[in-house]
Amino acid sequence: MNSRGPAAPGLVTAPLRTRPWARRAVPLALVFIVSLALGRHAQGTPPESGLMAEAARLLDPGSFRPARLSLAAPEPSCFPRFPAIKSFTGGECKGWTSGRASGRRLNGLARRARAGVGGASAAEALHVLALVDIAFSDSGGKSLSRSISSLQQASRLSARAPLLTDLAAAYLLRAERLQRTRDLMDALEAATEAVRLDSASAAARFNLALALDRTGLDARAAAAWKGYLALDSVSAWAGEARARLGVLAPRPAPLPPASPRDTSAVAHFAVEHPQEAQLLGWDRVLGEWGAAVMEGDSARARERLELAWRLGVGLAVNGRDATLMDQVHVIRKASRNPRLLRRQAGAHREYAAARAAYLASRHDAAGEGFARVLAASQPGSPLHQWATVFYGAAEGYRDPRRGEPILRRGVARADSLRHPALAGRGRWLLATSLLRQARYREARDEYGGAARHFRRAGEREHLGAVQAYAGTAEHHLENGAAAYASFHAALMSLRPYRGSRWLHSAVWGLANAAAEDGYLHATVHVLDEDVEVTRLARNPIDAAEVLTTRARLMVAAGSADQAVAALDAGLAADALNRVESGQAR
Repeated sequence: MNSRGPAAPGLVTAPLRTRPWARRAVPLALVFIVSLALGRHAQGTPPESGLMAEAARLLDPGSFRPARLSLAAPEPSCFPRFPAIKSFTGGECKGWTSGRASGRRLNGLARRARAGVGGASAAEALHVLALVDIAFSDSGGKSLSRSISSLQQASRLSARAPLLTDLAAAYLLRAERLQRTRDLMDALEAATEAVRLDSASAAARFNLALALDRTGLDARAAAAWKGYLALDSVSAWAGEARARLGVLAPRPAPLPPASPRDTSAVAHFAVEHPQEAQLLGWDRVLGEWGAAVMEGDSARARERLELAWRLGVGLAVNGRDATLMDQVHVIRKASRNPRLLRRQAGAHREYAAARAAYLASRHDAAGEGFARVLAASQPGSPLHQWATVFYGAAEGYRDPRRGEPILRRGVARADSLRHPALAGRGRWLLATSLLRQARYREARDEYGGAARHFRRAGEREHLGAVQAYAGTAEHHLENGAAAYASFHAALMSLRPYRGSRWLHSAVWGLANAAAEDGYLHATVHVLDEDVEVTRLARNPIDAAEVLTTRARLMVAAGSADQAVAALDAGLAADALNRVESGQAR
């Protein structure tokens, strides 16, 4: 067992082999049957009649921001800015009006629409009622829910692109206002179907891109925003699409400071990138210090220890994890005793090697290395504590029941206030041990505790990892809303880490949840995202699983583009061949 836990969330069952795709083939088939039925009844976009034309005149697009309506209404004067990370909160936008029409005129429109619900234009009447409900939406979400219900009824009567475009907009608004992550899946379903019915609809394409963006499927969202700009490159909506592309653009990984002499660079790195600073100090710098001591290179040893010290101080003074600074204290105390100092140096060199083996999934070698560190290091020291939790993890990878008591001792001894990263890692690894034993409720609680520690430590990538695995536990506990919320939180936390080994866990877990709930279009979008995620993470085993799963899903759904499915299957076979031949681990 390592900090990644199981191969992917959503697939950890009692025997660790059962795949939800096999168990849920009937719901996916049913979804496809429904989509075919909708397609048979699909119509083109007819000219607006009286009610819709009046709605276009009366309704203010600002009432529906940030989603876009199908109505041919004037453009808004500005857009609320989307934050780079938290996708469910918008910014202020000066210039929005509360509405062009008075409440009296909109109420009159609603009365005429209600009168038409039982007539020949029932779909249009329901559509207008839904738009008025959105315009008058309340903070509790009741009017938005009424709007969604009306649009669903209308789409059953006449599955047209404008109806589905506005249904996607309503789901997006409710997702934001009520923090309902599952509504994003419904928005993806509606927007995808709207684009299928009318690929030239700018509103449908905008809402699809927005739904992908809000879900955290960044590669898919970027492609969708570019697709929108190919259709509309001059409007205010196009300006928003360009702004989102700028936010979604990949950012380079932070560069570690090269020398302790550049004190400002070291301090900035520790403040801005606490997780990277912590790992740099423990996994590399102190190991290099140990090697320099053992080789008799005193100048390099001093330089490496000074860098570790400055990184540790930068973390501690900003309220982050203090294990690195505390361990340098231990080393400096040992410097009065050459024999003890060499023992410390050897332990740190061994720890760096064991961590490298652990990250390479060579758990037997890692466990042996951490055992040697435990024998050589001072009990109670930060080095001894870090070695304890990773030794427990390495042992637990072979047998979770053997690793669990070691991990529990490590968690109990960690000072969660002074050493939040250590406490968080210990609880993360303990939770994964519990997850592998199908003790989902206990695992969920430990992941929650780890998340609190990682927030305090400022270790955002690790926070995203435990949020993803918490979603796995919630999924197995059949807590659907909590599972979606956890997977979404993980995607938001991991947004800056496109090459993270744990991003696949969040995306794959979301795909499992969406597939089991019958979200065909959303599942394909999520798997498309995972293809890019596994490519960036350079993990051919995960990539092969994603590609074959997506190909099977497309075939089962009767996709018209069989060539894509065949290509996926071929790429997956190639990846599997490379794995089996030893060309990839």
